[in-house]
Amino acid sequence: MKEIAFQQISKIMRKSPLVYSSMDTVSTLIGGLYENDSWEALVNYGERIGLVTLRDLLGVSHPERTLIKDVARSVPSLPMEATVLDAVELMISNRIRAIPILSGEEISGIVSEVEVMNALPESESFNRILCEEVMREVDLSINTHDKVSTARSLMREYGIDHLLVLNERGSLSGVITVKDIIFNFIQPRERVTRGGRVGERKRLLDIPVKGLMDRNPLTAEKRDSLLEVVKRLKNYERDLCVIKERIRVLGVITSREIIPLILGFRVKEELPIYILGLPEFGDFHDIKTSQNKVLRVLNKGLSFHEGVLEVVIDVKRRKRKGGRTLYQVTARIYSPTKRLFVTAQGWYLSEAFDDLCRRLDRILERVKS
Repeated sequence: MKEIAFQQISKIMRKSPLVYSSMDTVSTLIGGLYENDSWEALVNYGERIGLVTLRDLLGVSHPERTLIKDVARSVPSLPMEATVLDAVELMISNRIRAIPILSGEEISGIVSEVEVMNALPESESFNRILCEEVMREVDLSINTHDKVSTARSLMREYGIDHLLVLNERGSLSGVITVKDIIFNFIQPRERVTRGGRVGERKRLLDIPVKGLMDRNPLTAEKRDSLLEVVKRLKNYERDLCVIKERIRVLGVITSREIIPLILGFRVKEELPIYILGLPEFGDFHDIKTSQNKVLRVLNKGLSFHEGVLEVVIDVKRRKRKGGRTLYQVTARIYSPTKRLFVTAQGWYLSEAFDDLCRRLDRILERVKS
C-alpha cells in the first residue's frame, strides 16, 4: 500500500472527467452523470473549479430550470505532480469525494474515492485489520415500508449517500442510495416531458423503498478481514459493505473508511498514546480490538491537529453488579494550549471503549470543522 500512497496522482486519475459550465442546467448534468454512471462532475466557473455530486442534487425540484452554479461548490485542486497521499489528505480534510487535477490552469483529470479504491493493492496489511475495527456504526436506517421521499429527506438532513433498509424484525432487507433516487426520480430533460415530470416524480417518491432498494447488498461479518471487504467492493464494483454479527447489523464500510488508512504513510512524528489500567484478565482479543479502535479514531481525528503532546487513556473499574463490572474509560488529550478530557462508561470493557470511540469521534469532528 505504501507504493500507491507515493505514486503520482496522474497515474491513477480519470483523464476525461465530466466538466460542465456553471451556467448549464442540472437537467443536462444529470443526463451526463447517468450515462457515465458517475457520482460527481467538475464545474468550470472560468476563474475557479467547482464540484457537484449526486447528493447535492437531492434538493432540486426543477432540474430543467436550476443552474449548476446554484448547487455546486468550489473545491481545492492538485497539480499533476501531487501524490495519491496528497489527494487522500485533501479529500478527507475538506470532506469531499473528488479532487480536480490541473496542468497549469487547465483541467487534466479528476481523482475520486473510486480511483483511489481501484488503485489500492490487495495488500496483506488489510488482512491484519478486522472489519469491526474500521467500520462506521450506523445509527440511522429506514423500514421497508417507508417512502422513498423519507429516504431522500434523511439523506439531505444527515448528508449521507446510503441508507440501510430494515424489516419489521430489525434485520437487513436492503440498501437504498443517492444514485437510486436521482437516476430514477429526478430525470434529465430528454427522458421526460416538462409537463409530465412533476406529477410522475411526486408519485414515484411516494412508493415504499422496498420497490427501489438493492435487495442483495454486500455483507461481511465483524471479524472478517478488511482484505475480504476490499476485494468484494472492487470485484463487484460496489460502494458499500454492511457489517453484521449473524443477523444483527453493526455498521458499514465504504471507501471513506478504507482510504484514510493511506494517511498512515504520511511522514510525521508518531503521536504518543498511552493506555493505562487495562485488566490482565479477560478475552485478549476483545481487549486488543478495543485498543485498536481507540487508536484508529485518535490517529484519524488528530492527524490534522498539530501540537498534541500526548494522549493518555485511563481505565478504571467502578463497581460490580450481577457478575458484571462497570468500567470507566477516560481519554486525556494534552497540547501546549489546552487539555481535552472525554469520559465513557460501560458494563463491559468493550462497551466502554465503544462508547469512548463514539464520543471521541463526534468531538474531534467538531474540532476539525
